[in-house]
Amino acid sequence: MINSAIEYSRLFDQPSTRERNDILYRGEAETSVWMEILDKFPRCGAVVSENWTLPIEVLDRLDRVEGARDFGIRFSVRTSARWKDAHLDVTERRVVGFASLLDLNELVPYELTWLERYVLRHGLIQWGGPAHCTEEMAVALGFCSIQDLFREGSRIASDIEAERPMKHIDWARSMLATEVVFMSGTLGAATDWVDMTTIPDALTFATLRKLQGHLVVNPLIGLAFGTRYVRPKG
Repeated sequence: MINSAIEYSRLFDQPSTRERNDILYRGEAETSVWMEILDKFPRCGAVVSENWTLPIEVLDRLDRVEGARDFGIRFSVRTSARWKDAHLDVTERRVVGFASLLDLNELVPYELTWLERYVLRHGLIQWGGPAHCTEEMAVALGFCSIQDLFREGSRIASDIEAERPMKHIDWARSMLATEVVFMSGTLGAATDWVDMTTIPDALTFATLRKLQGHLVVNPLIGLAFGTRYVRPKG
């Protein structure tokens, strides 16, 4: 049981462990405590939205207030069974999927930390630095060519730095470009990453893990980004 906003925020700031995550994602609290957490510690909103036990009043608050500032929160709320039960009839619920929540032309915001934005920016601009891209890799990252990667990547990096909302496809391209350029020793920056960013590998990895759990990019696969694999029958 989560008894206070202070207790939650202290747990939130601890390193990720099974015990910590069990409480954050499955721990119960009074409605008033959840509201206090959101009022006093808005940085916790994305994690709060993924708690399995939230009462509908808290889900509605997250959708209406925090969701307007962060698409990841809105998506978590509207794909939760409890929110669907309260807002959709049985017939509608059967047909609602991830795709119905994604307007591909919508400019969506995310509340990210300075470090998260810094990592994503470098994940794009380092393709023009220590990384060695190929035309095929540029296409795999969601761009038309290497030149398109440089041109569009620069635009996306500027939007990220300025904290501007972007289309889903731009968030997906920035995430994938960062994952590859950071890790790959064949095409990416690899060991040059630390020299270019001054961010230790361990901190970069932890930041990427947080971004992977926050940015809504996986539902785009097969919808606006690549072709989703279908396992052959038999």
